[in-house]
Amino acid sequence: MASKFERAMRLMRKHDPQLQEDGYHLLLPHAAEHLPELIDAYEAETEDPGLKGWLLELIEVARAEDS
Repeated sequence: MASKFERAMRLMRKHDPQLQEDGYHLLLPHAAEHLPELIDAYEAETEDPGLKGWLLELIEVARAEDS
């Protein structure tokens, strides 16, 4: 079974904008739990600037929750 992070990332990579939003909002309340994975995904993303922007937002949310 895929983790919540993996499911969210799969959704955010879909071509359907609603599924992309669903993936983002699935991960948003759990961003702090997945900070290392978010950073890795951000650094690895080279093809989708929109996804890279969302990853950066999630990293910011996760860091704000940690402080």
